[in-house]
Amino acid sequence: MAFTILALSGGGYLGLHEAVLLRELERALHRPIGEAFDLICGSSIGALAAMGLSLGTPARDIEAGFLQRGTTIFPGHRWRSHRALAYLSSIRYMFRSRYRGETVGETVDAIIGEHRKLSEAKTRLLIPVINATTGRLEIIKTPHNPRNWYYADLPMAQIAMAATAAPTYFPLAMLRDQLYVDAGIFANSPGMFGLHEASHYCKVPIADIHVLSLGTNVASPRHSVHENPNLGALGWLRNGRLYTTMSSAQRELTDSILHHILESRYQRIEGTPDTSRDGLLQFDNASLAASKRLTELAEHAWKEAYASASFKTFIEMLRDHRIDDGWRATVPTTESADSNR
Repeated sequence: MAFTILALSGGGYLGLHEAVLLRELERALHRPIGEAFDLICGSSIGALAAMGLSLGTPARDIEAGFLQRGTTIFPGHRWRSHRALAYLSSIRYMFRSRYRGETVGETVDAIIGEHRKLSEAKTRLLIPVINATTGRLEIIKTPHNPRNWYYADLPMAQIAMAATAAPTYFPLAMLRDQLYVDAGIFANSPGMFGLHEASHYCKVPIADIHVLSLGTNVASPRHSVHENPNLGALGWLRNGRLYTTMSSAQRELTDSILHHILESRYQRIEGTPDTSRDGLLQFDNASLAASKRLTELAEHAWKEAYASASFKTFIEMLRDHRIDDGWRATVPTTESADSNR
C-alpha cells in the first residue's frame, strides 16, 4: 500500500513560491492536500505551511496569509532601495537579529486559528529543529507513534517560531525553557527525514514510499571569478549568502539520494535554476514586486512540472490515494501527556 510524503522546504519569504505551488497542487487534486498525504514534513517556513495543511487549511488561505502578513514579518523592504539606510541597517544587525520572532507566531494564529496544538493535526507531521540549549537536533512530530507524546500539547504558533528562528534574521525561540533555532541551516529540504520516518518508525517498505518535494526557489549562490574571494562576515551575511549556500548544498544532496532510492516515486518542483542574480528573490524581501515575481515563477514551475508524464502519473496516484489515519485514535489528550512527562 502506498505511503505518501509531502516535503516542504524553507527559505523565509521565498516560501510564497511554495505556497503558490501548494495552491496549484490542491487544485489538481480536487481535495484538501492533507487528505492525500500520510506524512507532511516542513522545514523552516515550510513548517508553517505544513501545520496549516495538517489542519485542513486550504492552500489558497496559506498563500493569502503570506501575501497579507509578509511585510509584517519582514518589514525590511521599506529601506532596501536606500543604499545608505541599507548599509546602516547591516551594521546594526551585526549586533542583534533583524526581525521579531513573535510575528511568525501571530501569522500562524491568523492562518490556522489561535491556540491550535500539535495534537489537533489530522495528518502526521514532522518538523526538524535545533535545540540550541543542548546543541542537538530534535524532530518535532505528531503523536503518530506512542513515543511522540512529548510534543503533543505544544501550541503550533510556538513550534513555528522555533522552526523559523533563522540565525541573524530572528531571535532564538523558547520551548519549555530551552532555546531553539531554525534547522534550515542543515535540513532545509526535509525529504530524507520523511523517508526515514516512514521506513524506520512507520515500518513502511521502501517500495511503497512516494515523496513529493516542493521548493522555495532558493537559487544556488554563484561566485564570479572576478569577485573578491576574501569575503568577511558582512560579505557572507549580505543577502543571506551563507544561509543560501548551506541550504542549497543540503537540498542538492537530499535530491540526489532520494532520486537514487525512490526513482520515479520521488518528484520535486524547485523553480527556475537561473535566478541567482535576481535581486528580488531574497530571504526577507516581502515587497509587492517580489511577491509578483515569486508568484510568476511558481506558476511557471508548476506548468513545467505538469508537462511531465511521470509527474502527471504521480498526481493521479495522489488523487486516488486514501491515507491511513488510524493513528489518530491513539493521540493522547493534554491530560495524559502531562501525566507521562
